Amino acid sequence: MAAPLTEEKRAEYYPGGFGYQPTQLLLEVVTSIASAQDRFKGVHRLAAIVPSRESRVGGFLADMRLHERLQDIGVAVSFEGPATTELGDDDPTRQNLIPLTAVKVTTTGPDFKTIREVRNRIEGVFAQALREDGPLANLFTQIVSEAVDNLVVYGHGGLIGGLYYPRVGEVEITLVNRRGGFGGATASEQLDALVQACEGSTSNRVSGGNGLRELSALTASCFGSLVIRNGNAKISLPPDGSVIGLTEETGFAVPGASVTVLLQLIPAKTLSRNETMETYEAALRSSLERYLDGREQPVTRDWQHFRRP
Repeated sequence: MAAPLTEEKRAEYYPGGFGYQPTQLLLEVVTSIASAQDRFKGVHRLAAIVPSRESRVGGFLADMRLHERLQDIGVAVSFEGPATTELGDDDPTRQNLIPLTAVKVTTTGPDFKTIREVRNRIEGVFAQALREDGPLANLFTQIVSEAVDNLVVYGHGGLIGGLYYPRVGEVEITLVNRRGGFGGATASEQLDALVQACEGSTSNRVSGGNGLRELSALTASCFGSLVIRNGNAKISLPPDGSVIGLTEETGFAVPGASVTVLLQLIPAKTLSRNETMETYEAALRSSLERYLDGREQPVTRDWQHFRRP
């Protein structure tokens, strides 16, 4: 992931358009490694070579605490230079909203200290990004916090990570459940179960929901994207309002479920705004106002006609 990460375009401004998504890929990889470690523990020894902190990608991974999470699951970690040439420039304003954080649930209950820390980070970034509208920032915090709660209650814990790009106003948060999911034994069945979960026709007896209807309404109001995975099935809800379904028939079972939410907020640190940016920001502010006034009405999507590549 080194080359794409160091070719980020978020130093520029692309209304409603999202590029590389580091948290989604990073958390999915760590979760798959953890599942493999559980499966082969005592039989094989897993080792990982991580780019050194001196490189840009290595610095990012260190700040996201990748090597700590790998060590937590028993993976031996060593450091080398990046495997590929680092091209382009990263957005220097990028903030690690939530470094890779394991939300653990034991027989005595969840780790409330960790959950509070995650909530405080989420609250802080929304307060910064939406500092002119406290009620809206609080509402955003509540919805994302509810997703974290569902990660704990219905997914028996998991992994969370998030990034914030002040110059373009983008927030990216990924939640991954290592166990559970929305149901289904095959990729096709998993996709059908995922569609039902997004329609809100399933109950909380099935783990992994992560407040999908509320998150869908939230991302739509921000011209954002929502990516939901259930095992080997995935649904993407991009800014244009379409629904894209995908199944991966690889022969390898992907564990659990995941949710990635990308929100496009008002840029906080852009030095100059051209006419296109001003027009887009006016549309975004209007959408946020409508969302705040009628937030009990989730976005309606035509689930019967989504595309299956």
